[in-house]
Formats: sequence, structure tokens, C-alpha cells
Amino acid sequence: MTHTHKTRAIMTGHLLPPQTIDYKKGEDPHLLRTGKYAQGSSPSLIALSPNAEVVAVATTNSLAFYSALTGDLDYKIENIYNGKITSILFDSLGKYIFTAGDKHIRVFHNVTGYRCAITTANNKLKQNQTSATKERLQKLIADSESFLQTIDTKA
Repeated sequence: MTHTHKTRAIMTGHLLPPQTIDYKKGEDPHLLRTGKYAQGSSPSLIALSPNAEVVAVATTNSLAFYSALTGDLDYKIENIYNGKITSILFDSLGKYIFTAGDKHIRVFHNVTGYRCAITTANNKLKQNQTSATKERLQKLIADSESFLQTIDTKA
């Protein structure tokens, strides 16, 4: 039996790409991105979206969303609570992120996730796809763009 593992992990600030790794053949995961995160004096909380395309970092009372595709900061929400954020968690589909602090829970749309989904779908459209897959990807792009327009008009 061949052992394979599909993985993307954050370990000591390194992001590994999603891929099938066959350890019996001597394959190893390789580094996708590395970088430094300049944090304040308090520790940060980190959450990875279920599809591994978004990294959320909570420091004190702020929440930052990074694209795991580019490593860039996409969006930051400041002053969510009067005190510190004590917990962050993505929902199972990655559409929302939950934060806890000041004895309250707040729910935010994972806007960065929609932007990453558009990028990923556009990249897949450049590859040879079946007509059904192309339709599904085009619908995903249209739905995500429509959602982002709705969010932009509310802001």
C-alpha cells in the first residue's frame, strides 16, 4: 500500500503547498512561501481556512486576512473588541470566521476567501478543463464577484 497525504500546513511561519506527497518514494513537502510577521508585544492567534487559501491572524483586538496564494495582507479589521481577541475559527466551508472576546462572539464574512476563490478558479480555467468544469468555475467566479460587489456597496 502506498502512503500519500494531501497537505498544506503552516509550521513556524512556513506555508506548504497542497499536493499529493508519496513518502514511500522519498518525496518531501516543499516550502511555498516564507516571510516575517511583525507583531506587537502580545502573542497572535492564527487560523487557516479549510481550503488553505486564507490565513487569519488575530493580534490584540485586530484581525488580519492574508492570501495563502500570494502571502499578501488582503484586509484588516481593527478594534473588534475593547479587550483582546481570545479565539478565532473558520466555519467548515470557510465562508465565515468567528472571533471571541469580551464575552461575545462575532461573525465576519471571509472576503479574502472569495477573492482567493476567484483567483484559483481563473487559474484553473487556463488549464484544459471539461465543459462541465468550465461552467462550474465560471459560476463560482460570477457568484463570488456578485457577493463581493454586495459587500462593497454595504461598506
